[in-house]
Amino acid sequence: MYLDIQPMPHNILNKKTRAQAALELAFSLPIILLLLIGMVEVVFVGRTYLALLDASVVGSRLGSKGTAFYDNSKIFTLTTQALTQEGYASSNLVDILIVRADLVGGATVNNYQVESMLSSGQPQTLTQQALLDKIDIGDPDTSVVGVEVLFDHQLLTGFSTFLPDPLLIRAYTLQIIP
Repeated sequence: MYLDIQPMPHNILNKKTRAQAALELAFSLPIILLLLIGMVEVVFVGRTYLALLDASVVGSRLGSKGTAFYDNSKIFTLTTQALTQEGYASSNLVDILIVRADLVGGATVNNYQVESMLSSGQPQTLTQQALLDKIDIGDPDTSVVGVEVLFDHQLLTGFSTFLPDPLLIRAYTLQIIP
């Protein structure tokens, strides 16, 4: 007995698989593009945060040195210069907050002062309670200076549906005064 099996025409099978592949691509391509754009945006936000962190380190280091401890204008100038050297516009700078305090016995914060250099009205991260959370009971008495930098990061994508545009990014550094 001889069976005469004829294969399906090659072009019918090929058209079905091509249509299915095109449909899968149409569904998955917007999701893939959104993920890629989101990853690029996260990289740029991270880069901005690291530049702010470096600028706050520069300012707090200067503030922890002797007579410069009391000179807010030098701290402000040096912090702003560090930020502009990284390629960021000082027009997007929201504020630079300089915090000074004495930590006594690991349990209290005395002489707490905050100076807002641009008077933005933004609240600081380095509150008295935040300073208390960073010390342990029995720590030696010390004075600290903190510099907090607030910056408006313009989104590259303009997806203000998911994130506010501009995005307020803040970074701070707390330095012990020897």
